[in-house]
Amino acid sequence: MSGTRARELGARQQQLVDTYLGDLRRSMASKDPEEATEVMEAVREHIESALAEIESPTLAQVRGVLDDLGPVERIVDLSTDAPIELGWGRVLAPLSLVVLALLAVLLAGFWFLAVPLGLAAAITGLIQGRRSGGQVRVLYQIAAAIGAAAVLAAAAIGVLLVSGSSG
Repeated sequence: MSGTRARELGARQQQLVDTYLGDLRRSMASKDPEEATEVMEAVREHIESALAEIESPTLAQVRGVLDDLGPVERIVDLSTDAPIELGWGRVLAPLSLVVLALLAVLLAGFWFLAVPLGLAAAITGLIQGRRSGGQVRVLYQIAAAIGAAAVLAAAAIGVLLVSGSSG
């Protein structure tokens, strides 16, 4: 990374970036040297531009930038003539969780179904949202919020139904 950027990163953050780039360089060793250089420069530029948008990147934010790039093996695979993976695998899980949370909202009238579904979406969204980075984190956070709202709505409906039937 450039000298200016390296000074802005803390020692642990810089070590994380350097380790990632070192792993990539070693994984690219068997590739055409010109191609390897192009890939290394493109990845380095991506990391620098992503981190430049963050005012004092924390270790978690640096991890998020690197997680968004994916494992170095994937970059090596994409740099060859192998078919390009669109990355739907990374997005499918959080999108499915958002759908589950929305289903819990739709089933709020059936509180005995909506509460467990909403809790599952909320808890999973919170846990995975903390582990993930970038846009995937946002999807998990959305799922957690919708799941929590579904639990509250279903609980309120359940309380109203129970109090209405006893009175």
